[in-house]
Amino acid sequence: QYAPPAPAYTPPPSYAPRIQRRDYRGPIYDEYQRQLREAEATKAAQDATESTLFSDDGDDAADSAVSAPLVDDSPAQPSTFAGFSDDFGGWDQGSDVYLGAGVGATFFDFDTDSRGSRDVESSAIGWKMMAGYRPTTRIALEASFGSLGKVTEIFSNQRREDEYRAIALNAVLFLGPDNRLRPFIKGGVHYWMVNRSTGRAVDSLKDSGFGGQAGAGVDYALTQSIALRGEWEFHAIDDNIFANALTAMALYNF
Repeated sequence: QYAPPAPAYTPPPSYAPRIQRRDYRGPIYDEYQRQLREAEATKAAQDATESTLFSDDGDDAADSAVSAPLVDDSPAQPSTFAGFSDDFGGWDQGSDVYLGAGVGATFFDFDTDSRGSRDVESSAIGWKMMAGYRPTTRIALEASFGSLGKVTEIFSNQRREDEYRAIALNAVLFLGPDNRLRPFIKGGVHYWMVNRSTGRAVDSLKDSGFGGQAGAGVDYALTQSIALRGEWEFHAIDDNIFANALTAMALYNF
């Protein structure tokens, strides 16, 4: 039986039906069949992969294995400065205890009494040291000690210098989200002490008492450990003496 010689090239797929109709079995046809099976297997594998990726009820393990490289599970890094709505988290993310110190100006209001007392120097320079405890992100307790300053009063027959100091305990309520800029309001009591002097030791005397106080201010976080504070405080020293204190402070959170 005569067998035609094998061609020197591989016939394109379009010739396959003709070869099958002639019932041709040879090395070229075998190679074509092998390539066809490989192509079908590759297409089936691709279809299975796409079905796994886009199926809602596919295998969870396969979904995790495919999607894992696309997930960035590295820890989030806080922004150095991203405005008031960033993920900074405020300056109080460490310990619940913080300390502060600062200086400011105090403006006294002396009501005239029956002796004719009047305020000569209505403003003074004061200072304050403070320790705070924050059980939650919105509430804090603060204890402070400081000087409201020294003022001079003149009576009808003498001149007197008064130096006011105070130990205070306040409850603080922070407002707004926990980010870099946090306003607050506060209120509490203080124990005031005054050292009155006319310039002569025999005329010096001391006085003290309890009074109320209230205030408001804002904290601005520089880092998660350091913040700046500006605040206003109203002090009721006694029935005739009131003081408004403006203070700038630096705070440190442990």
